[in-house]
Amino acid sequence: MKKRVRLSEEARFELSLSAMGRERWNRPVAMLVLAVALLLAAGLFALYAVGSRASARADLAKALEDQAHVEVKLVEWKQLSESEGAAPQSGKAGFKVSVMEDLATRAGMKTRPNAPRAQDDKSRPGVVMYRHFYTEVRDPSLANMVEWVRLACAEIAGLEIDSLAVRPEPAGWKMEVTFRRWERTGS
Repeated sequence: MKKRVRLSEEARFELSLSAMGRERWNRPVAMLVLAVALLLAAGLFALYAVGSRASARADLAKALEDQAHVEVKLVEWKQLSESEGAAPQSGKAGFKVSVMEDLATRAGMKTRPNAPRAQDDKSRPGVVMYRHFYTEVRDPSLANMVEWVRLACAEIAGLEIDSLAVRPEPAGWKMEVTFRRWERTGS
């Protein structure tokens, strides 16, 4: 049989401290904290990857939509180019101030629009965009002014509305409209 040895208070205290130290050593808290930190980092990385993937898919969908739109516009451009080369402008007039004044008269406007301020943009090779700014266009009838704009776009080949602003006035309506037209250059 083993003899039981009685320890002094001081020896028991030292033995208790040593046991607590070994107990802490046997519990790998640092490894547990490190594992949890790695798990959280992996989770954050996974969330970032999922968000990044969703963003990339949205960008791809937008790019495919833009590509389809460009392909449709390319087909329209080719059709316009072929029709332009095959026949003259089929009776449609070019942009002239006198033509715009005649269209205003046909639309029923009481006052003729002032001469426009013109601006050209030659920043694209082979193409020029002309802008015609009409300001201070006044008439008692809004319907006549809108009809004038509609006739101008219908009668003048390639003429588009770039901007349009209409304001009521005591004696009728005031309009500011900018038309634009793309034309090929000789080069």
